[in-house]
Amino acid sequence: MIPEWKEVETALGRIDVIENENNQTVTVFGNIENLHCIGIGTDAAVFRFDKVPSYAFKFYSTKALSKKEIEENVYTKLQGSLYFPKYFGSGTNYLVLSYEAGATLYDCLLQGVHIPKQVILDVENAREFVRNKGLNPRDIHLKNVLIQYGRGKVLDVSEYVKTGNDQRWEHLVLLTIIFIP
Repeated sequence: MIPEWKEVETALGRIDVIENENNQTVTVFGNIENLHCIGIGTDAAVFRFDKVPSYAFKFYSTKALSKKEIEENVYTKLQGSLYFPKYFGSGTNYLVLSYEAGATLYDCLLQGVHIPKQVILDVENAREFVRNKGLNPRDIHLKNVLIQYGRGKVLDVSEYVKTGNDQRWEHLVLLTIIFIP
């Protein structure tokens, strides 16, 4: 049986995601009816297709295909956790993940939306879960954490195989201790 999300391959085949120099976000070429770009990063862009709205399609630039393989392996290891999107499968240059609604912490700061302390606790629990899977929770920042019904959901696991601590989350937690009652 063919998964319902497979019909999006045709639309994705008419999109091109080009990597830019100096760690700038990718550029997306092509405009397909009912296919919406909902996020852009330095290696990939994320799309949502009207016919299958419960899925998100992370489409990688040609230069970042090795990162797709890495991220696919990480999502496989994180299966079953409520702290991360669900992984459903992949194509040549994309991953299929659950679409996750909600505002990012970045959006909340811009719009003056209260960030519940539970979100911070959820990210801390997610980081512990990642460590228990033998991975390294890195690159967790304001744009990679969503608030869903007062709970936290972590997006973008692409750096979880790298070593070292980038301290991004620790700096945010320090600010929440100071500013969030």
